[in-house]
Amino acid sequence: MWRRGPWVSAALVGLLYALFLLESSRRAASGVGPDLLPERWVLAGDAPRPWQFVTYAAVHIDRTHVLSNCLLLALAGAWLEPIVGGVRVAALALLSAVLVAIVFVLTSDRDLCGASGASAAFISASLCAALAARSRSRWLRAAVAVLCVCYIALFDAAPALDTVHPSQRIHAIGYAAGAALFGVNAALSRRRSSRVGLR
Repeated sequence: MWRRGPWVSAALVGLLYALFLLESSRRAASGVGPDLLPERWVLAGDAPRPWQFVTYAAVHIDRTHVLSNCLLLALAGAWLEPIVGGVRVAALALLSAVLVAIVFVLTSDRDLCGASGASAAFISASLCAALAARSRSRWLRAAVAVLCVCYIALFDAAPALDTVHPSQRIHAIGYAAGAALFGVNAALSRRRSSRVGLR
C-alpha cells in the first residue's frame, strides 16, 4: 500500500504550501506587504527568464489562491497517481507548468503566477484517466468524470458566458496540456506493453 499511495501528489501539495508560507512570511517581515509578489519567480510576460517557466507555479497571490490550487492538485493527484504512477504525476506537474507558461508567453504579455494551469492539467488528465482506466470501479470512474466535468462547467464554462477572465485562458491551456500529456502517456504505455508482449 505504501508504494501505491499518492505520495508524489502529497509532496507536491506540501511543497507548494510550504513555499507560499515561506514567501508570505518574508513579505510580512520586510514590511512590504502581502500584495508584493517575488518578481524573480513570477513569469514576466514581456521578458521571461528561463527559470520563471517553472517557478511561477510556486508563487501565489494569497492563501485562497494557494489553497484552491493545492486542493485541486491533491484531489486529482490522489485519483491519478495510483493509475499512472508517481514519476508520471511529477512529470505531468512539471511539463504542464512549462507548457502553460510557453503558450501563455506566446499569447499574452501579462505576468503569470500560480499553479492554476497545472491544476487544470491535473483535472483534464484525471478526466481522461476516468474515461480510459478499465481497472477501476465503473462507479468510481463515473464519479470522477462527473466531478471533473462539473468543475470545468462551474468555474470556467459558465463564467465565460458572461465575460472571459484571464484565468480561464490559463485553465483552457492547462486542460489542453493535461489531455495531451495523458494521451502521450497512454501511447507510450501501449507501445511499451506491445514490446513486452513480443518477447
